[in-house]
Amino acid sequence: MQQQPQAGEFGIAEATHVLGEVFAPWVMDLNLSIERFDSAPPGDAADWQPGAILRLPFSERLCRNGGTVSGQALMAFADTAMVIANLAANRGYRAIVDVH
Repeated sequence: MQQQPQAGEFGIAEATHVLGEVFAPWVMDLNLSIERFDSAPPGDAADWQPGAILRLPFSERLCRNGGTVSGQALMAFADTAMVIANLAANRGYRAIVDVH
C-alpha cells in the first residue's frame, strides 16, 4: 500500500483498512480491533496527544502451557498498536520501520 494523501478525515475506518492491507496476514489472526483513534484534539486541549486504543480479545490459541497469553502474542499486539498510534500522529499511512 502506498502512502495516502493527507486529505480529509483519517479515523477508525481508515486505520482499520490499513491494518488489513499493510500487516502480515498472521497479525489479522489476532482479531485486533481499533476502539479509539484520535488524530485531532477534541476542542482546545493543550495537553492532548494523538493515539489509539486497540483491543486484543482473549483466545486459547494465544496461550502457552498453563493458560497464560504468550509473550509473542503480546509483543505483536504492542507493535501493532504503536504502528496504529503512528497513523494517528501522522494523520494517515506512512511506511515506517520499528526497532525493538
